[in-house]
Amino acid sequence: MHPAVNRQRLCASRLPRCNEADRGYTPANLFSQVGTVVSCDIILDKFTSKSRGFGFVEMSTQEEAAKAIAEFNGKDMDGRALTVNEAKPAKSAPVAALAVAVVAVVVTSVAVAAVVAATKLTQAS
Repeated sequence: MHPAVNRQRLCASRLPRCNEADRGYTPANLFSQVGTVVSCDIILDKFTSKSRGFGFVEMSTQEEAAKAIAEFNGKDMDGRALTVNEAKPAKSAPVAALAVAVVAVVVTSVAVAAVVAATKLTQAS
């Protein structure tokens, strides 16, 4: 069996928003207490480059992931109760693109209707 098959991606939210690296704390360090951390991605604000308070941790096995959930979900970190659960699969890009296209069509239809109505009002006066 390929080793990647058993990996489990977790979503960790309500992480402390302070500069964790300055205090020696990182989510990878925390989760490594219960197993092997394959990857750790903390989501940063694109303008300030500060943590947005959530991220994704990939554990090497499903058993380690279950242990991490049991150990850290609800754990108090700097006055915030962590939320740790299985990460949901990312939405596919074609669905997101389709949603944008539908919104664009609706907005365009409304704009055309407004122009037609304004033209009729101008012609009537």
